[in-house]
Order: sequence, then C-alpha cells, then structure tokens
Amino acid sequence: MHPRQIRNCPLCALQQPGYHLFCNIGSPGFLRASLFNIDCDAMWIDAVSCSVMKDVPAITIMVGTKQATFSCFMVKFWSGRDQYPNPVLSVEIHAPYSWSPQDFLDVFDHDVQYHNTISVIRSYYLRGVPCSFNTINTIH
Repeated sequence: MHPRQIRNCPLCALQQPGYHLFCNIGSPGFLRASLFNIDCDAMWIDAVSCSVMKDVPAITIMVGTKQATFSCFMVKFWSGRDQYPNPVLSVEIHAPYSWSPQDFLDVFDHDVQYHNTISVIRSYYLRGVPCSFNTINTIH
C-alpha cells in the first residue's frame, strides 16, 4: 500500500515493477577491506517518498576548499505488495541544501534506473572529511 502524494511529500512510483533494496546502515567505514556487506535481506520496493526534515538543522562542511551545505531529508521506501500502510524502510539522508524533495526524487529515479538496485549505506567520510551520514547508491 502506498501513501497518497501530497505537495510537501512527493511520491515517486518506480518505472519497473520494482527494485530490490539492500541496507547496510552499519557499514565498516572508510578504507576498510569490505565497503559493502549486506546485513539484511533484500526488500522489494516500488515507490519512494521524500520530505525535508525542517526540525533538523542543515549541516555545513568544508569539502576541499569549498563549503557544502546539506539538508536532511526523510526518505521512505514503499511496497505496493504490502497490505499495511507503513513504509518498508525510512531513513534520513543528507542532500544538497538547494534541492527540494522533488529534486531528490528525480535524481533518485535516474540513479536507480542506472544501477537497477537500491543500496542504503552508512558513510563516515565525504571526500576524506569526517562526516557521518547515510547514502543511497551514489546520492550523497
């Protein structure tokens, strides 16, 4: 069951019948032998919703010689096969401050079509700068 789309929380129905979602929130971190260990079974996902978490302050870090500011988004993964009105997984993701929830979903949809799978990984560094955050595929 998917939620209905509302203005503040857009919903992206994935183009294929769905994708497998792998999560590795407890990944080993920066420059370890294995950067992707599947520690949960794959879940079937066919829709994603996104909203900005207004109560979480934006983070600003130095990336090289430039400052980068990131907003916190709540990304929820849905399965139409599920009879319950709850997301399969919800995760906080940081993305560029200038992005709207729809921008995030547009980038997500393009990225997932390229990779044909969804991976949620806990990261600890951004271009060598210590910064603990979650990533989805190559979206940072």
